[in-house]
Amino acid sequence: MERYRSGWFHRLLASTGANGRGGRPGRDRVHLVSRSQHAIDRCFGATRVSGSRPVAARTLIFVVVASFATLIAASCDPTTPPAAAKFDWGLLDKDAGQGAELLDGGNATLDPAHRYVVTFRANDPKGVSKVSHYASGTFKCQTDVDQNGQSFTLGGLRVSIRSVETAINPGLYYGFVMGPEFRPDRLSCGKHANSGQVREYFVGAGTLEVTGQSTNHAGETVTAKVQLRI
Repeated sequence: MERYRSGWFHRLLASTGANGRGGRPGRDRVHLVSRSQHAIDRCFGATRVSGSRPVAARTLIFVVVASFATLIAASCDPTTPPAAAKFDWGLLDKDAGQGAELLDGGNATLDPAHRYVVTFRANDPKGVSKVSHYASGTFKCQTDVDQNGQSFTLGGLRVSIRSVETAINPGLYYGFVMGPEFRPDRLSCGKHANSGQVREYFVGAGTLEVTGQSTNHAGETVTAKVQLRI
């Protein structure tokens, strides 16, 4: 995956300490979240994860949200309309300490054993009132190695990652939504019968398609996609 060294997503990465820099992991980051609570709420409102009640955006994933607190407090200006619409993605590899920016229609290859967070960002001169994203794909899946040293495989299994939606406060032209952390090789393909036994299968190989949607102030919805190869 290409290392991304400039722009909004690198500022996020640097502030987490994921690349070897940043504040102390305890007190400093708690202070950052508290200090920037008003900025986060003013810019981005609340986030809804499918199957749960709304929660403040800062409570989703603590380490990554602490970095957003730093970024937002320093550079949030969502009240100015951009010259042109832009819909892009941030891909954070938490284990490698690397971030990449992906444009609409882009793709990347994931390390199956690493943890990732995907962020969809919308910047629209017609305004942004809501952003969401979800992911799904068809995979060749496999079981964990059992006590006899055996592993079983099945192909054509569908896998999805729960949808996440963020309502953006009225009058703003920028919004983002951050998905749940996931590790590709621990995404469950469900339990299936094979050789007389029911076993749980996990993603082995395939492509995860991530779909982002942004709704503007006129109620129009734009769809953007990226593909993540596993």
